[in-house]
Amino acid sequence: MASKPTGRPKKKSKPKIAAPARKKAAAAREAAPRRPAEDRRPPPDPTIQDRREVQTVQLSWAKGKAKAPGPGDPLVAERLKITRHSELSAVLRFSSLARQGRPAFLPETALGDGGALDSKVGGTPWLPAGEAWPGCPGCSQPMQLMVQLNLETLASGALGSSGGGLLQVFYCTSTDPLCEMDTDAGLPGPGRSKLVRVVHPSGAGAAVRAPAFPGLSGTLASRRIVGLKSIQDFPDFNELTGGLIALLKGSGVNPPDYANTMPFDGDKLGGFPRWTRMPAYPRCPSCQQEMSELVVQLASGGVVGWQWGDRALAYVLRCPDHPERVELVW
Repeated sequence: MASKPTGRPKKKSKPKIAAPARKKAAAAREAAPRRPAEDRRPPPDPTIQDRREVQTVQLSWAKGKAKAPGPGDPLVAERLKITRHSELSAVLRFSSLARQGRPAFLPETALGDGGALDSKVGGTPWLPAGEAWPGCPGCSQPMQLMVQLNLETLASGALGSSGGGLLQVFYCTSTDPLCEMDTDAGLPGPGRSKLVRVVHPSGAGAAVRAPAFPGLSGTLASRRIVGLKSIQDFPDFNELTGGLIALLKGSGVNPPDYANTMPFDGDKLGGFPRWTRMPAYPRCPSCQQEMSELVVQLASGGVVGWQWGDRALAYVLRCPDHPERVELVW
């Protein structure tokens, strides 16, 4: 009778690789080109710092070291809005929609009127010699300067090839009569309670002193634009074609998240308009094409400190082929 094998079966031994061969294989692995890990990650976005700052503030509230603000605290709400936009744009920059992006710039301001040629909100404008302060077509009272942008100094970074000059937006703040509504100031065309133009300064200009303005707001605070913070903006969801929406879904971005975040919905220069309703570009009087270039977007209660009718945003748009044709709509 055959005896049963005892003990565990012997494992088959792997063929040994000679030491020179092992060294040669290791040298080949070391010599092979490697892609650094950081190259596979999106570049850091400077506005992510905003989230860290907000988290630090929130932690201070939780520990009782600072007083918690109300639900609508503007500082935290604005920073979180910038952060959400920044995080989504960082994803989109490495997606199939990357080519649809366009730079935009958030204005950084400081109190004070500055010089006649400075970029500013509120304050005193540059006016040609002999020109009176612009008056409202509806009530004939002086209109406030809402924004003045020196396109010569901003063109290199924020506004591309603009032809230079000063973009000026004057707007009537009268409440009796309520010219904003009586003249439909949110629509394009002449005869509204606004003046939107590009002027080309020559000489010292008129000696300007701000008059008394009508309305409950009085004179709006003047602020100089002292810096621009760059972000990457993307089109309004309502302006995406079916093919681009398919690319959006293929990039792993939830369409409602995109629609709630893009484009940036605060004060900005350049980028895309964040439409509060359906897109409505005015027509250029010179060529009848859409005035599709956003020069500046102004938020109600934002840096200007004005409520634009019943809308959250106002837009200054211009014609791509006739940059001196500009219009304000909301």
